[in-house]
Amino acid sequence: MDHKKKVVIVAGESSGDLYGAKLAEAMASLSPQVEFYGIGGSEMEKRKVNLLFSSSELAVVGVTEVLEKIGHIWRAWGK
Repeated sequence: MDHKKKVVIVAGESSGDLYGAKLAEAMASLSPQVEFYGIGGSEMEKRKVNLLFSSSELAVVGVTEVLEKIGHIWRAWGK
């Protein structure tokens, strides 16, 4: 039986990535059996968060960027 707890962290920009990384690191030190998943950047990835998507793939400003990245956004929505 799998007793690992799973935590999902979603960070849409660099400060969220940093705080998500610090949160994952602190939680892992208290409870090593926790597995982390999420959407974030390099800081979260360094802290062993299994990134489902990179926040850089999903970050958009304005309508034209939404249209350019609609495929990435749609795949993330479907997860």
